[in-house]
Amino acid sequence: MAGYNEQAAVTLDILPGTMSGIAAVSAGMNSLVDTMDTFGRAVGKDFGVVETMTVAAGAIAAGALKKAVDAAGEYEYSMQMVQTISQQSGAAMQQLSEQATELGQVYSTSFDDIAEGLQTLGRAGLNNATTQTEVLAQGLQTAKLEGSNLQTTLETLVQTTALLGGNIDDVDFGKDTKYVNDLMVGTSMAAPLDVSDVAQTLQYSGGMAAIAGANLDDKSMLEDYMGAIAAFAQKGVTGSVAGT
Repeated sequence: MAGYNEQAAVTLDILPGTMSGIAAVSAGMNSLVDTMDTFGRAVGKDFGVVETMTVAAGAIAAGALKKAVDAAGEYEYSMQMVQTISQQSGAAMQQLSEQATELGQVYSTSFDDIAEGLQTLGRAGLNNATTQTEVLAQGLQTAKLEGSNLQTTLETLVQTTALLGGNIDDVDFGKDTKYVNDLMVGTSMAAPLDVSDVAQTLQYSGGMAAIAGANLDDKSMLEDYMGAIAAFAQKGVTGSVAGT
């Protein structure tokens, strides 16, 4: 297995979400409501039924606007919680919020899930905006691929990367997490496993393997170790049994 260096090249065919800047949403929805109301009054001189329908449409648009504003308020509060947990500056939080919103669009993920994911990373000890964004991106990719819970996926990624020698306080922790994530996804695709199966196996054997040298300092040996996990799975041995 030496030299095993396959990484999962996953292409997610996901339509971008409808999230955009809240200011733009609010302005656009206000404009839509005003246009509908004006149109309704003009047509209503001759067509009372049309006016009724237009006003109803305006009410629907107003309701959508209210939901957007409410969601923005909740997201802002959640991001304040992230800032408190991560103890980051306002400038760093602005950067993190913008990048997290972009990722939410790409992976069609709600404000709430994004904010809760960032809180999970903050509680795990990550307090660098760039690192949080990098880890969040990996978690979103794998959660979408596997249909798993984002918070659980992020916890698994952080714990596994740390188990294999990653340092949470290191500026390269995000890059280490990407490597570990690619390795776990690649292993799951080489055998009848999902990423949670790989993570469970690592929980039982990863610590000892890392001490023996299968860690981020010796990626060749680590890749051999992951290949062994895939080989066990191909024989029907997975999870805690394979780890033991």
